[in-house]
Amino acid sequence: MRRLRLAPTLLLLLAVLGLVATACGSSVAPPALTVNGVETSRQALLDQLQVMADNKDILLSASTPVYGPTDGSYDASFVASVLSGRVQSDLVAEEVARRGIQPTEADIKDVTDQLAASLSGATSSSGVTQQAMAEGRAKLATLGDYGTYLVTNVANLNALQNDFTSTVLTDDVMRAYYDQNIDTFTQACTSAIVLAAASGQPDPQTGATATPSEADYATALAKASDLERQLAAGADFATIATANSNDKTSAAKGGDLGCAAKGSYPQAIDDAIWSQTVGAVGQPVKASFGYVLLKVTSRGPLTFDAAKPQIQKALAQQVQSALRDWYFAAAKEANVTVDPQFGRWSAEQAQVLPPEGPSSPSTTSVLDQLGTDLSGSSTGSSVPTP
Repeated sequence: MRRLRLAPTLLLLLAVLGLVATACGSSVAPPALTVNGVETSRQALLDQLQVMADNKDILLSASTPVYGPTDGSYDASFVASVLSGRVQSDLVAEEVARRGIQPTEADIKDVTDQLAASLSGATSSSGVTQQAMAEGRAKLATLGDYGTYLVTNVANLNALQNDFTSTVLTDDVMRAYYDQNIDTFTQACTSAIVLAAASGQPDPQTGATATPSEADYATALAKASDLERQLAAGADFATIATANSNDKTSAAKGGDLGCAAKGSYPQAIDDAIWSQTVGAVGQPVKASFGYVLLKVTSRGPLTFDAAKPQIQKALAQQVQSALRDWYFAAAKEANVTVDPQFGRWSAEQAQVLPPEGPSSPSTTSVLDQLGTDLSGSSTGSSVPTP
């Protein structure tokens, strides 16, 4: 199963939504929430609210209202958003089970690493130091059962999104997009030797790097011409680039700039890349920074298979639209009851509203809000702790 990378903003969203598994079974008091027969007890809800309040610094934005205006109470909009997340969690879990696409152990481990990396402040689990990852795992462990359930439900949401991707973005759909946008997938792979003309000294008046003088350009051109002659005589391009290029990043790779679509570079350089003979070193090209020697190693369209990741990214909105449509339909058909003390269910808005209703009711699904703090603005009302 393909697993999607989680950004820190998605972690924030999931925390606010309260995506944790619901507690099943009966209790003395009426459940706080029931979704298609799956109950969330009052105690389970209050335990989650307490964990989120105690860990507000790592789970919520600083502006998220948590407590109500009276002692021993929670903000009504905050409670409603947590219950909305539980509804989504239950419906996603139900759909994942219905489709038979439950996350594997590898999926669970991947999500655990991603959340730990996010809690450490990193943007992904790749390239994170062992110390940072250990700190992230320690923070995740402090969440107790909430952290465990959070991992499970992120994995469920990933599994469902991946399944929508495979059903919405069929090969026929992606092939049509590829054919209609073939120019986007046509790339040139280039190596370069960059010869800066500027002295690199800051302008005493502005502090900016000084504009090269004509003498600077002439010096850079003379060096470029000399290197061009060496290359024409059979010198190795990568060796010359490593020793002479002022672009240290590409110089370390023998001058390799990678592959890019047309229009990715300044006009003069772009024109040369798309016109000079593949495999040959072109004449020195003047740019604002000096001169550059270019060698185009290949030029042409990516194969359809090679372009698939880019196509999927470009068409991601179609997947999100399908996911939102599914959620609205599932929420409208779901049998949802909410204890009036905590809120009221709106099937049309696919979310739980505060007991007296928000000051500005939302008409968007929680799935519309990826990367957004969904706690809402406080209405001044509160939900007392029973």
